[in-house]
Amino acid sequence: MPKGFKGFQKGYKRTPEQIENHRVLMTGKKQSISSIEKRRLKLIGGKRTEAVKEILSIQKRGILNPQYGKAPWNKGIGTKTSDSVKLKSSLAYKIFRKSCFERDNYACVWCGQKGGKLNADHIKPFALFPELRMALDNVRTLCHECHKKTDSYGWKFYHNYKNN
Repeated sequence: MPKGFKGFQKGYKRTPEQIENHRVLMTGKKQSISSIEKRRLKLIGGKRTEAVKEILSIQKRGILNPQYGKAPWNKGIGTKTSDSVKLKSSLAYKIFRKSCFERDNYACVWCGQKGGKLNADHIKPFALFPELRMALDNVRTLCHECHKKTDSYGWKFYHNYKNN
């Protein structure tokens, strides 16, 4: 293996004999216009032709690829967005979170960290008390590290509140 060989032909310099053999081998063979255009575009920075743009747009619409745009294998037909996801993405909930942060002056109520990654922590869990989801007295501002220490973080609430 020649010096500087790092993987399949990477960094491999061809000898003049190899170059000449390849030239003789390729003599008389015509390249297609599309392959010449591809190589040209690669060299000049890859501007797309109108034909290439049209093929890509057809592929995006799923005409050439019938799998494009279909639901993934793990999604059932007629799946619905849960109510909690709809609520958390609503404008009212975003205003509610912002008012919680403003009330606590954008600082963690436990450690006092200002700014950073802040969480609006529901004292009584969001999933178990739907009537208190938008109650300002049930929410406090916590930094991410302090939020992980709470009993209601992630799936810990399920184990903590399940037996009560």
